[in-house]
Amino acid sequence: MLDSYIITQYVSACADSAGIMVVWEKDGVPRTNGRTMFLPRFNAYATHEDKVRLIHFVKHETCHIKESDFTKLKAKNPQGILAFVNNLLEDHRIDYRNDSMYAGDKSNSEEYMRVYAKQVESTKLSDDAINYFIPLFKWDLDIRDDLWTRTADPFKIATPYAQEVYDKLSAGDYGSVLRNIRKIDDKSEAFDAVYALAKRIVDEVFDVRPESMEGKAAAARIKKASEKDGEGSDGASKLKGVADVEIDGMPMPNPEHTDDRSMDGSTVESTATGSYTPTPADLIETFNFVTGNVAESISIDHKHAADYLTIAQDSENVSNQIRSKLQIISRDRYEYGKKSGKLNGSSIYRVGMKDAKGLNERIFKQKITNKVLDVSVQLLVDASGSMSGSKFEVASAASIILNKVLSNVLKIPTEILAFSDGRRHRMFIMKEFDKAVSDTSLAESFSTVSGHLCDNVDGESLVYGYSRIIKRKEKRKLMIVLSDGAPCGGHDRGDISAYTRSVIRNIEKTPVELLGIGLMHDTSKWYKNSAVIKNASSTSTALLSIITNKIIK
Repeated sequence: MLDSYIITQYVSACADSAGIMVVWEKDGVPRTNGRTMFLPRFNAYATHEDKVRLIHFVKHETCHIKESDFTKLKAKNPQGILAFVNNLLEDHRIDYRNDSMYAGDKSNSEEYMRVYAKQVESTKLSDDAINYFIPLFKWDLDIRDDLWTRTADPFKIATPYAQEVYDKLSAGDYGSVLRNIRKIDDKSEAFDAVYALAKRIVDEVFDVRPESMEGKAAAARIKKASEKDGEGSDGASKLKGVADVEIDGMPMPNPEHTDDRSMDGSTVESTATGSYTPTPADLIETFNFVTGNVAESISIDHKHAADYLTIAQDSENVSNQIRSKLQIISRDRYEYGKKSGKLNGSSIYRVGMKDAKGLNERIFKQKITNKVLDVSVQLLVDASGSMSGSKFEVASAASIILNKVLSNVLKIPTEILAFSDGRRHRMFIMKEFDKAVSDTSLAESFSTVSGHLCDNVDGESLVYGYSRIIKRKEKRKLMIVLSDGAPCGGHDRGDISAYTRSVIRNIEKTPVELLGIGLMHDTSKWYKNSAVIKNASSTSTALLSIITNKIIK
């Protein structure tokens, strides 16, 4: 019997590896939006089969997040049978890549197939399932035999057409091509190879032109083709029978992934307005000032940069004091009087002290490496309209000083992000963890952002930041949110306050340390670990002091 505690540890490890959050819900349905995974809470009535299914779902979804290129999938936007075949091939690829490395996952996959077989065998299947899905799944299962031990075979060929589909798949080179695709490491390259194979299968096995199954117009083409009596130039007479087959009635082994998968099941329940739907990960507008990837949709404006640099320079004495303090505390030191280590010249005289048993052996010193700075720091700056003016000036200046002290001098990996919400969620990357930026560049980036202040969607921005910092290798990870008010925005996406509280509570349960700093605003009702800066003019000094004390603990 699988132990529930071990399973929760497994879930946590998978989530960390994929850089996503986990939300445990009462009586919830397993689902993911690409950034957060929602799972049902375990209770005393959870069966062995329930746990096997949950482990399979978590493994499968985290593999997708790490290995699949959903940006390209959205661009292609496959429909109907093309979407299904593409999903089937990609599921096979990511399962193989994971299970070939992890024996425990491989074993659970084999057990899952037995559990899934029971479900299929007890389900009354639709004609579409029998004719199209069953032969595809049976062929896929044959190819899996080179890694997984077959524990069940739920896919029984029951009609002449299904047999014809299965025979075509088995006779072609599709299986060997798929096995070669499994070796591709780059997910973008792998997507291209998988998609090309899916199009071949749709064309050669089902005799449907795959181009008719791509893009937003595909549904209209299918509808139009289904109304034709004669042959069309793109195999239109076959579209009604094959291209728009229904998945209903077929218990699927894995969730189907479409171009809008990140919108599916992405709500967080609340008792206020019902739910909140975060912006899908692939729809977040990201502006990276470090790489220069700044879209034309925002205007570049450096007119405030000089002001930010002047404010930062006024706090130079304070930053120097804090820098010296951290440098002193973080120095390595030696412990003397040891029985092993590096010979300490000033203690050699003890060797001749025959009457000082023990003391005459303690002539070595050992270096103690101070790991107080084995930490990564991420600052998220509220870029809402209420921050405009002096608040954003001092927040920008504080970020410049933070970058200088922590990143440039102490070499602490530091990331600085700003967040806003206009037509959609925006994240501004001002500095990345492992890339250096100058004071001037940082000031210019903040100056540009100052012209695009809007709403603050704190919860979504925390999820974005968490997904980046959780991948860091440092022993400690510290997230700091600098904000001047409660979250707002979301544009009718639901109860943003309840959602933000849910995100904060879930991050606070992880090893990541979360600190909410309110700029003339009390954040204690949001964050367990909080602080208030009462005067905007003292933001730089106060922020550095708070962070320094947090690093030193």
